[in-house]
Amino acid sequence: MKIIGIIPARYKSTRFEGKPLADILGKPMVWWTYQQAKKVKGLADVFVATDSEIIEKVCKELDINVLMTSDKNQTPTDRIYEVSTLIDADFYISINGDEPLVEPETIEAIIPKSKKKDKYVANIITTIKDPVEVIDFTNLKVVTNKAGYEVDIDLPGFKKDEINAQLDNGYLTISAAKGLDKDEEKKNGKYIRKERYAGAMSRSFYVGDGLSQSDIKAKYEDGILKISVPKMDKKAIESSKAIAIEG
Repeated sequence: MKIIGIIPARYKSTRFEGKPLADILGKPMVWWTYQQAKKVKGLADVFVATDSEIIEKVCKELDINVLMTSDKNQTPTDRIYEVSTLIDADFYISINGDEPLVEPETIEAIIPKSKKKDKYVANIITTIKDPVEVIDFTNLKVVTNKAGYEVDIDLPGFKKDEINAQLDNGYLTISAAKGLDKDEEKKNGKYIRKERYAGAMSRSFYVGDGLSQSDIKAKYEDGILKISVPKMDKKAIESSKAIAIEG
């Protein structure tokens, strides 16, 4: 069984351009993350996947395995999929590039022990300890108990009819898109202000082949999409179905 670790590294981040190369004690952040990932037991190899020639150059200078991927990829998952077309493996582990202190044991906890299923998708979750993380809309929140999970996704600025939830062969995909044109003009017809805004997001989760559309509940309220997923395993696999969003 071959398992490889992938560190997606994009240079043109809207919040922190060049973050993978941010200096930490004389080394770029991605170097520290790579060193921690190399300690993980069970990984055949580790690669940095980037669309930046700048990051590629730095990686090569520091003897980091690096792969160039398309700049058209919208998410780290898209980048990992492209890597899967370049390097054959049984499983691919996504490792956040901005986790220079990640413990190897944390990554090892998500590695499957054997290849018993055709599909295996898992995410690591941890308890929120810093109150700041609660209000950080970039953090995906998961509430869980014995009955199931609740995933909260912050979608500020979107209306309910701009959000779509789709269940397809065990994968739950949440997408949202909007375009906004706002013009102000004087009586003579001349514009005094023109605004153009467009935004889109998409995230996919593997929730299990046994779940049907009716098992999953979604509610959108105050800019937060709450999705409830039960912990259950049914025999029937439901084909692609849209999920109604309340609110």
